Amino acid sequence: MDVDITASDSLSGVKSISYKIVTGETDAYGWKEIFPEGKDKAGTNDKINKTITVPKDLVNDDWIDVYVKVTDEADNETLVHLDNDNKFRINTKEPVVYVSYGTESVPDPEAYSIVGGTEYYNTQRSATVTVKEYDTFFDPDKVQILVSEDGKEAVDVTKNTADGVSVGGWSTLGTGRGAEFSIPVFF
Repeated sequence: MDVDITASDSLSGVKSISYKIVTGETDAYGWKEIFPEGKDKAGTNDKINKTITVPKDLVNDDWIDVYVKVTDEADNETLVHLDNDNKFRINTKEPVVYVSYGTESVPDPEAYSIVGGTEYYNTQRSATVTVKEYDTFFDPDKVQILVSEDGKEAVDVTKNTADGVSVGGWSTLGTGRGAEFSIPVFF
């Protein structure tokens, strides 16, 4: 993730710019110079535009904030950081999705018959779709459960109706990185 920094000083000019990255309440690496004193510094009225990259080892951690300290040639310092609307998190882990059939109290029924490798049932079945995802990043509105009957076009049953298919509500087990979100599908 890149963060763009712009600094200027209209009177004496910029002497140095440094930054630090904070995750939650933890200072990740301490202050780092974008350019040290006397190197690549701007003159009076010049704007300096620099981009810093947040290291990938900070992914999936708490909120990330970037602090920037600008010192001018008169040794005046200004310290700024991202406001709450601009703090961010980085998620590079793919969610894990699995489907189980039946429940502990109502096991999956036996197939009524099997013809050409296709199973047929004479009672309602249920499937539970479970998504394991860091709870901060899970958004049930972005989940699609596609159902197709006899080779017809698949329908997303989380947003549309399909004959003979109904969907329950989401339930959550756990928090943080190990959270699991489950939804029953009846067919």
